[in-house]
Amino acid sequence: MICIIASVLQCTKSNNLKKSESSSINSITIDDTNPISLITIISKGKQASFLMGTTDEELKTQPTMDHPDYYTDDEQPAHNVTLTIPFEMSKYEITNEQFCRVMNWAIEKNYAKIIDGDLKSPDGKVYLGITHFDTDVPYLGIQFGIQIVGNSIKARETCEMHPVHAVTWFSAIAFCNFLSEMQGLSPVYNSETSGWDTTKNGFRLPTEAEWEYAARKNKRYTYAWGNEIDKRFLNYGPSQSKDPNKSVFRPVGFYNGEVKNGIETKDNASPFGIYDMNGSVWEWCWDWYGRDYYKNSYRRDPKGPKKGDNRPPYCIELTKVWRGCGWAGNDAFSRIAKRWSASPNTAINEVGFRIARSLF
Repeated sequence: MICIIASVLQCTKSNNLKKSESSSINSITIDDTNPISLITIISKGKQASFLMGTTDEELKTQPTMDHPDYYTDDEQPAHNVTLTIPFEMSKYEITNEQFCRVMNWAIEKNYAKIIDGDLKSPDGKVYLGITHFDTDVPYLGIQFGIQIVGNSIKARETCEMHPVHAVTWFSAIAFCNFLSEMQGLSPVYNSETSGWDTTKNGFRLPTEAEWEYAARKNKRYTYAWGNEIDKRFLNYGPSQSKDPNKSVFRPVGFYNGEVKNGIETKDNASPFGIYDMNGSVWEWCWDWYGRDYYKNSYRRDPKGPKKGDNRPPYCIELTKVWRGCGWAGNDAFSRIAKRWSASPNTAINEVGFRIARSLF
C-alpha cells in the first residue's frame, strides 16, 4: 500500500542559482533552459576513504530526539569506507521542470502513462502521485508542483525550479534510465527486476555511502556546511513557522548566501559544492535499508543489504534508504548521518532525489 503524506504548497521561483566554484562540472542538456549540472566527486583513476556514520562522541553533542521512532543505533558503529568507483553527482535535486521534460519523453515512448490521475509505468507502478488529495483539509495535497495537461505533465507556474516530490523509488530509477537513453548512454537498471548493472555508463541513484561522502567529504560536520543550523541555511521546519504564505518549498539552490526577496540566506553547499543535502526534500538512495547494516557492511563500495527492513508503524514492507531530511524536519532529523527509509512504491510530498553517474 502506498504511503501518502500531503502538505501545503505555494510556489516561488528563482533563476539566480549560485555557481559552484568547482572546475569539475558537467552539464547535461535536456532542454534549452534547464540543464542538469553534475559535479565530479571522485575523479577517474582516484578513490576516496572516509568515516561513515556517527561516533559516540559526536552523538553527545549533536541534536537528537527522545522518541521511540527516532533512533541513532542505525548510524553506528562509525566505520571507515573506501569508494573506488569514480562518480559524479547532480549539484541540485531534480526539479519539477526537469522531471516533466524527461517523463514526457517517456510518455511519448510509451514507457510511462497517466493512469487514474497519477503517472505510472505501463504495468501500474506509481511513478508520481499527482491528484490524490485530502479534500477534508483544504491546504493538503500530494503534488502541487506538477499538473496533468492532456496526455502530459507540466510544472505549475512558478514551481519549475522547485525539487520534484511525491516520486517513488521506482520513479527515480526509471527517470535515470529514461535520461540515460535520451543522452545516448546505457541504462543501468533492469526495468523488470530493478536490478543494477554496474558495468553500464548511464545515470543512477547514488549509493548511501556515496551520498554521505558527497555531503561531508572528510569533514565531521553535523550538517553539510558545518555545525551551525538555523532557517538561513536550509528549508526545514523552522523555515516554515513564520512564513505567512505557508510555502513549504524553495527553488533548488536557494540557500546560497544571498538575500532574496528580503530573505537572508547562508550558503549550504557541501564541501564539494552540492546544494540542499540537508533540508528541502529527503532523497532516495539505491540501497535497501538495514537498521543493523553498519555492524557488518562492506568497507569497500558498500551498496546496502540484500533486502530491506520494514519501518513500523509507517511501512510494513521492505524499505529503501532516504537521506538528507526534508522541509518538515528539524535540527535532529537534518543531521548528515540521519537515516530514514520507506517502501520503494511510497509517494510522499517530502521526498525527491538527485542523480549520479559512474565515471569509467
